[in-house]
Amino acid sequence: MRVLSSRRGVCRSGQARRVVPQHLRQDDARPGLASVVAIANKVWLAWKEFDGKATSIQVMASSDGGKTWGAPRSAAQTHDASDLPLLIEHDRRPFLSWQTAANGYHVLPLEAAP
Repeated sequence: MRVLSSRRGVCRSGQARRVVPQHLRQDDARPGLASVVAIANKVWLAWKEFDGKATSIQVMASSDGGKTWGAPRSAAQTHDASDLPLLIEHDRRPFLSWQTAANGYHVLPLEAAP
């Protein structure tokens, strides 16, 4: 079983710590399945939302291992069909991997290079 960790994004189940669930959104945007990536003590969470007109990928981040979270922000949007978001890590940087029918496959950085 894989769970969130600060060690390269994956740890064994015995190393996991308890996380208190929280609501992603309070409105009618219908949040979908989420993707998580962790690099050191930073954690990113991304999910797909549909407001009845457009689909957006929302992202929020934590710099303290998931104890507190910043406000959600829109990372990408489409008015056409799309896949679920997938967060990936490369060279200790987070990226959003997402495919849409209108624009094809995207890999978007979630923060600037150090």
